[in-house]
Amino acid sequence: KSNVTIPRQRRVKMDLNKVSLIGNLGKEPEVRSFQNGGQVCNFSLATTRKWKNKDGEPGEKTEWHNVVVRDKNLVVVAERFLTKGTRIYLEGRIEQRQYEQEGTTKYISEVVLAPFEGRLHIEARGKGWRDTEDTQSVKLDDDLEDDIPF
Repeated sequence: KSNVTIPRQRRVKMDLNKVSLIGNLGKEPEVRSFQNGGQVCNFSLATTRKWKNKDGEPGEKTEWHNVVVRDKNLVVVAERFLTKGTRIYLEGRIEQRQYEQEGTTKYISEVVLAPFEGRLHIEARGKGWRDTEDTQSVKLDDDLEDDIPF
């Protein structure tokens, strides 16, 4: 018999809140600025599922997602390069918030692209997906050329 004792490993409980979507912008991005200099960008994203039923007839269902971009660099990219209809891939987390409307508490679910967590890829027509991480090395201020830097 061996005198070596192997300690029991503790089980770590892990949760995951991550969402990945590919779809088209349903409206122009809206950017709001705050007094502290921060910004947030909101837009809707449509994802469509298509199928054929047992008779071969096509079916289609579109889901709408509310997206909130809180990462300051992604806000700049969204404001400059996203327009209604742009096809994007994003990664974020789902958050639910509540608000009051006419004395009733309402709840809304949103896909949030938070700093250091969110990802945004833009489909360049005919060129495939472009990762916005490429823009991190680009100077994101007013002297940025109008051409897409990625």
